[in-house]
Amino acid sequence: MFQEVPYLAFKKSGVLSLDGHIIGKLGEKIEGVDYYYSPVEKKDILGLSMISVHYYEDKKEYPVIFDIYRKKSELEKYKKEDLYKPKNEIARDLIDEVLKISGVCNKWVFDRYFMTKDTAKLLIRRGQFYVSKIKRNWNCTYKNKKYRMSELYNTIKEEEFEIVKAKLAYNKEYRYYKVALRNIFIKNWEIN
Repeated sequence: MFQEVPYLAFKKSGVLSLDGHIIGKLGEKIEGVDYYYSPVEKKDILGLSMISVHYYEDKKEYPVIFDIYRKKSELEKYKKEDLYKPKNEIARDLIDEVLKISGVCNKWVFDRYFMTKDTAKLLIRRGQFYVSKIKRNWNCTYKNKKYRMSELYNTIKEEEFEIVKAKLAYNKEYRYYKVALRNIFIKNWEIN
């Protein structure tokens, strides 16, 4: 419905963010509630594990779609283990749903948890662009030499890094990151 309101409608300059959140809850006997690790609190907390897509553009930010992840062990308590889906499968389902929206922008950001080859392949197949940190244990080829990502990172000279300023969505503070670009090849990443 937001697409029918000109001020709120997606613009090509916008960005879609795929992220996970833990929503704290007090009752242990609520379906979906379990203990999940919270990177913000740096410990396990009782709550719901939500995966969501948010739209960001200029001074606009709003949720587009979400789903709740449920652990297999929590589903077994309610004899609903057939409903189990891994987090990254839920994430890809959300991406598919968002891409059904007319006029959707084509830029995505997400953290390394959601950076899987299957997710990247889906986005590429659908003509989308994405930015994410990749897993350090992946293998790649750079200038005809094989590396683990962590090894390749260690070959980058300090003067090749640039400082990038990023505004955090949840508290509006700025963080600064060192960034260096490399064009790499990752085996078995062919798009079918």
